[in-house]
Order: sequence, then C-alpha cells, then structure tokens
Amino acid sequence: MHEACERISRFISTYLYQVLKVVVLTKYEIFKNPPPEFRGVPFWSINDRLDLKEVARQIALIANCGYGGVLFHAREGLTTPFLGEEWFRAFESAVNEAKKHSIYMWIYDELCWPSGFAGGIIPAMGSEYRAKALIMIISDRAYSGNEVIATFKCKLNDGGLLYMYEVAKPGEEGDGYIYLSFINYVASPGEVWFNGLSYVDLLDSEVVRKFLDVAYDPYVKRFKDKIGKNILGVFTDEPNISSSRPGILSLRDPIPPRGSRFPIFAIPWTNNFIERFKSMNGYNVIDKLPELFFDVGSYMKTRYDFWRTITILFLEAFSKQIYEWCEEHRLKFTGHYLHEDDLLGQLIGGGAVMPHYEYQHIPGIDHLGMHIWGSLLTAKQVSSVANQLGKERVLCETYGCTGNYPSFADRKWIGDWLYAMGINFLNHHLIPYSMRGRRKRDYGLNFHWSQPWWKYNRTLEDYFARLSYVLSRGKRVVNVLVIHPIGSA
Repeated sequence: MHEACERISRFISTYLYQVLKVVVLTKYEIFKNPPPEFRGVPFWSINDRLDLKEVARQIALIANCGYGGVLFHAREGLTTPFLGEEWFRAFESAVNEAKKHSIYMWIYDELCWPSGFAGGIIPAMGSEYRAKALIMIISDRAYSGNEVIATFKCKLNDGGLLYMYEVAKPGEEGDGYIYLSFINYVASPGEVWFNGLSYVDLLDSEVVRKFLDVAYDPYVKRFKDKIGKNILGVFTDEPNISSSRPGILSLRDPIPPRGSRFPIFAIPWTNNFIERFKSMNGYNVIDKLPELFFDVGSYMKTRYDFWRTITILFLEAFSKQIYEWCEEHRLKFTGHYLHEDDLLGQLIGGGAVMPHYEYQHIPGIDHLGMHIWGSLLTAKQVSSVANQLGKERVLCETYGCTGNYPSFADRKWIGDWLYAMGINFLNHHLIPYSMRGRRKRDYGLNFHWSQPWWKYNRTLEDYFARLSYVLSRGKRVVNVLVIHPIGSA
C-alpha cells in the first residue's frame, strides 16, 4: 500500500511539473492572479429562512476568500419557499452583491437532489409526470387488468432456471408453468425525500419541458439583463431513471420454490416506449420481455437494444433539451449524473453516462470522500469526452462526505489527483448559509468562516485557480484508444 501511494505521488508530481512548464507559454500576470472564471465555485447551501442583508454579507465573505462564484443551492433546512417570491428576492440580492465583488452566480436547478422534480411541483401535477417502470411479477397465474402489458408462461429446468417461454392468456394458470406478468407501474406519492410526492419520468421530453418551465424559465424572465453575464450557468445534480422505481434489475439465480413471496423486478419505462423502441430497433419489445430478465432466447441483443433505447430517450428528453435551452439563453450547462462510477450503476441510473457529456458545456462528475479507488473510470470518462469534443473545462463536485477534519494537505492531494486525471474546475461541497441545528452536519466538509483556517483559504484556492488556468490553455496529447465496455454491461 505504501509503495502504491508513493508511485501515485511520483506520477502526480511529474505530471504537475510538466504542466507548470507550460506557464512560460501563458500570460504570467493571469497565471499569477487568475480571474474568477478559473476559480472554484462552491455549493452555497441555502438552508434556512433567507435574509437579504445576510445573503449580501455572506457573498462578500465568499468572494474575499478566493472563490470565483457560488452555486445557489437549495438544501435541507430551507424554510423560505423554494422558487417563491422571497426566494427570487434573495437570489437577486446575491446576484447584485456578487457583481460588486466581480464573482459569478450559478443556478442550482433543484431543491436538494436529484434534479427534475422541482421540489415536488412537477409530480404534484399528475400521474403522467411521475416516474414509471415495467414490473415483472412471477406467479402461479397470469394476471389480468388495465395495467397488465403482457403475460407469459415458462418452463424451468431441473436447476430451477428458465429455459423457454411463450405467450399466456391473461388469467391463465396451472399446467406446471411459472407465469410472468408485466405490469405498467407509476410511482405513488408518499416519498419523504421528494417532499411527500415522488420522482419524475425523465424519459419523457414533455415532463422535462415542464421542469424547464418551472425551475429554469423564471430566472430568465426575472434576470434577463444578467443572464449569461453575472449569472453564468446552471448545475444539474444526479438526474436519473431509477429513483422511485421498485424492485431489482434482473434474476440470474434459480427461481425459488413457488409461493406468494416471489421477488419483484423492475426496469425503466415510459408511456411511448413501445413505439419508440420499435422505430429504433425494428421489432416489438413486448414479444421479448422475458429476455430482459432471463438468459433465454436472444437475450444479449434484446438487452443491448433495450438499454441503448433507454439511453437515447434519457439523453434526448433531459440532457439535450436542457443543453439547447441553455444555448438559447447564453448559459453554461454543467452538473453530474447519478451512478457514474461503475458500469452496472450507469446502466441502472441512466443507461450510459458518457453520451450525456456531449450536451454539457462543462461536463462534470462528483468525487465523494477521501480516497481515489473506484474513481479512476469516473474521471477518465468525463475528461476523455471533453478532450474528444474540445471542451475546455471539466468540473468535479469535490470534498463531499469527507467530514470536517480534512487538512489543506488533504484538500490538495485530492485536487491534485483529480487535475492529473483531467479535471480543471472544482465545485466545493459546501458552504452552509446556516449552521443552525442539524444543518451543520450536511455531508461536510463545511467551507465556512467559522473554520479556523478560513482566513488562509485563498492560498489553496489561488493554487488550484492557477492550475485551472494552465490546464485550460493547452491540448491533451492522447496516443491510446480504449474501447469502453458499457455495451456489454
């Protein structure tokens, strides 16, 4: 372990030395004191009743400590109504004060996370907006009803594994078969995290359009003269297609003995999925539904076609639509997606994450905790796409879930490693507006003026700002092509 750490340290030191040599080709004065666009932009956790004078006071503190802007981020503890009049007055106060200090404001598009439900406003509009799934129920009969999409009967081998299936009539039972009923599921209200409602259907472009109407358009209408100037962009956080979806993804083990307690399995779904799938792949997915869960028939092709279709629907409905909205309004679109770190996680959360980065002006990831294992793929995925498409900046939400004990040395080695992997824009997690009660325990590190090191914070921020400037000027030389294995996940 010690030798591995030494090798990593030598690699980072050598890499950063080569980077700093590039400084001679840059404008030294900019390198010496980088402007706000190259400085870190922390989450500003808006987590209490907002006072306009306090909002302005905190912006001044943040600007004087080396940051280039803040993300106005509604979080747990907020008592000012989200997206209400008082909310926008506070945002205006922050924008005006930020302009005085020559730093930027960024919009965070949700109350907490994941993005898309607008603090509960969208799912409250009706069941057509809420998250959907296709549930497979294993039973001793084929169910019937309005929500039943298809039913099948199947045979098991001596090991309990399914080896054949055929269409069954709704209501059919017996004859030594196991029956599969595929049910259209719509998320029900009642989830505490989603303000008593549920998550939404991000495979449906109309749902995302409504999200834009509610959570994006008001900023443009109210701050039109500042959009693209003092207000630089929008951050989206962990949008996905798995929240509010029941059950598990697939069954590889033998089916257990019959009884009333079979497990529930579910995959993402949306209202027009059958039609969209057929137009993209040339056949009816309904005929192949068992192959999405069992290793039978042409299951490898069926699953590949299914998850590819899901990825495209999510991409077109969410990322591309928001990117085009931001383009229209001169804003930069950034943020990160759920479950970026491994192949199965990506599949469950959104099909594949890399295609979405094309539709972000500043593609991003997050890096939680004080470690680097498990994150190499994450950082290289996003930096690879940025390099291929000529995107200058790559963001990482950083330092979340580290607690409040990391030193400057800890912050530096985490940041150094990320920069060596292709990141050049730090999004710090987080600066709490209020430390009252449990608010101080919100997935720190808390970057706050109550910290004994706060007055020295600019030292470290200057260092990373200089790296961000240098690493945004050149072009990464890549001589190795790696074929990403998500297609076989």
